[in-house]
Amino acid sequence: MAKITKTTYQKSSMFHECEHPDFEYYAKYLIAPGVPDFKGALYVIPPGKKNYPYHWHTSNQEAYYIIKGTGELRTPKGWQKVGPGDFVTFAAGEEGAHQMRNPDEKEDLVYFDIDTKNDLDVCVYPDSHKVGVWGKKINRIFDFNQTKEYYDDE
Repeated sequence: MAKITKTTYQKSSMFHECEHPDFEYYAKYLIAPGVPDFKGALYVIPPGKKNYPYHWHTSNQEAYYIIKGTGELRTPKGWQKVGPGDFVTFAAGEEGAHQMRNPDEKEDLVYFDIDTKNDLDVCVYPDSHKVGVWGKKINRIFDFNQTKEYYDDE
């Protein structure tokens, strides 16, 4: 029989991220104990801000369910409007590249984000030529243009 877990919005703490003037969000992570394969979070993007730089994952997949506000979603096909009731999914790989922004001047954009959670994920940021390696206690960003040969410095 499958194990069922439960968490509540009230038991989760709000996290605020604002390390760059163009990017800001609040997130309330709803990660049920004992469920290692995926996570969920309620995101709030203030007016005029973006959630993350444009990126794609090699392993993890994501889905957004828009609750409140009107957002603009960037994908490999360009920018498109999203609003309450829209559900969008992002496959692992370049075709799943994405970025969300809130173009509104007054209203927050609120959405629920569901992610698969692999032990190790590599994230590519094509605009800034970076690659992030997340998991297994690595959690680092590297310049995509700085390369070494396999046996360099051995």
